[in-house]
Amino acid sequence: MKAKTIFILYLIVIQIVIQMVSMVSVKKDLRKVRTLMNFKRSNHGCSSKIDVRKYAELDNVCYECFQRYRADLLDDCRDDCYDNPIFWMCVDAMSLSNKRQYFKELIQQLTAKH
Repeated sequence: MKAKTIFILYLIVIQIVIQMVSMVSVKKDLRKVRTLMNFKRSNHGCSSKIDVRKYAELDNVCYECFQRYRADLLDDCRDDCYDNPIFWMCVDAMSLSNKRQYFKELIQQLTAKH
């Protein structure tokens, strides 16, 4: 009887661990969905033919900056398709200055008229 109880407890613990691991995965997936939902609601001044991957990479800078510093930064950071002083401040604050040129190229691609 005691072995059966231990086995049942073992199964319960395994189930809890599996649920916790899947929650982490779901949280990452929800973040991607949230990014796509933001894109569909407003393109933040980017051209209408937008590459979602490029948009998501730039949006991630704003989102991480928002998470670390201030909630009101998020919309300001996204203004004018990310080509604004708040976005560049976030790039520097997030120690991403080495990617400045790359981000400039992404912004140019996203704002190009097709």
